[in-house]
Amino acid sequence: MPSAILASETSLLTNHGWTPAGATEGTISLFGSDRHGHLVLKEATLGCLHQSSKRAMVGTDASFGIFDLETRLLLKDGTVKVATAIVEDSHVGDLWFENALAYPSLIDEAACGDSFAAALRESAAFVLDNAVALRCRSRDVLDWESISNTDFCRFQKISGDVFCVVALDGLRKLKGLQLYKVIRDLSLALWRDSAELCDEFDRGSSTCCLWYASALCALKIGHILTYDAVQHSLLVKVVEDLSHKQPFRRCRCAFLEPVSTQAFRLTWESHSWTPIASGFLLSGR
Repeated sequence: MPSAILASETSLLTNHGWTPAGATEGTISLFGSDRHGHLVLKEATLGCLHQSSKRAMVGTDASFGIFDLETRLLLKDGTVKVATAIVEDSHVGDLWFENALAYPSLIDEAACGDSFAAALRESAAFVLDNAVALRCRSRDVLDWESISNTDFCRFQKISGDVFCVVALDGLRKLKGLQLYKVIRDLSLALWRDSAELCDEFDRGSSTCCLWYASALCALKIGHILTYDAVQHSLLVKVVEDLSHKQPFRRCRCAFLEPVSTQAFRLTWESHSWTPIASGFLLSGR
């Protein structure tokens, strides 16, 4: 059976949205691309390898992923490159990938709110029972934010910083376009750089960044991802841009981070089906 090595931070497109590999084990339902390019839901098995590895970061105009050094990604022309080789490629800007961020119609919308709540917990500065507190990137967020109009979100200013306190139970009840609109408004409040007019995610919030990008796709809002440089980036910046619509995107950033990550093995049955990992197409061996 085909299998792939993933980092614990690699996000998988499950039937209830983006979920990090490190947050689940056993049999899971994942979306992947079949030989006709359609997103199909199939079962796969995810298991921890109990070994650590360094992390490879790969980003395009549309998606950004954290991978194990041995993760194999499928390129636009059908060739396969290991994450290590992508990072070491001296012409990485000539590599093109097909990115899949739009949610398929078969996604379980009723369970997406719970999965997004789990992603917020992983990015939170503080976790308080059924609530999380996240530090807002812009200190002037109170001057223009709108997400507090909902009954599960409020803002608290502490020592010059603004924190957004989210009641997760209220978030879990949302689904469909209602959830995607809240994800957009909440992301604007949390990660907006009001000076640069973009939304900035650090690598610790990579799953939240994918949730945001997929919400923008669902709301039909064009956008691109930008980076500090080709060989390194502290932040992933999301900028609204109506000009980028094609599924094939050029690699804009690839680098190695000397931080250990837990390795996982994903196994599936069909050789004609390719799982989606952090918006990229995986290749098994």
